[in-house]
Amino acid sequence: MTPDAKPLHQQVQKNIERLLHAACEGSGYICNGNTNIRLTPHDMPSPDVFIVSWPAWRRAVHNNEYVNVPPLLVIEILSPGQDVSEKRDVYLTAGVDEVWIVDPAERTVIAWTGQWRGHGYQTEEKVSLPSPLKGELSVADFFAGLPDRE
Repeated sequence: MTPDAKPLHQQVQKNIERLLHAACEGSGYICNGNTNIRLTPHDMPSPDVFIVSWPAWRRAVHNNEYVNVPPLLVIEILSPGQDVSEKRDVYLTAGVDEVWIVDPAERTVIAWTGQWRGHGYQTEEKVSLPSPLKGELSVADFFAGLPDRE
């Protein structure tokens, strides 16, 4: 059995979900996580957090099936020693617009786009939401409630 995420990971995930729920309000998109997404017949990852269109989400709920369209945004939160480069590549190859890799240990975010370009953001910076969503999120807010780094 795979162990559940530790509390630090869960705190970061809840922070991000809260921020994205607010950002998606009235946009035609919904923030969710911890469910598989059918990207190809062989690739069904379960991102920590993702944003998908309301119609795609409602269709999955109505048909009791996995979301089967690439999300607008996927977020993976690193655990110590974890390498998510393979998952990132699967997401981008399948057509996910943006993939954010969040590193709680370093308090950073790397935003990867469909052009395979990554841009790093530090705690004091803001990361722009993918279009058609509007606005920016403070990277520091991702890590609210975490202990100070030593």
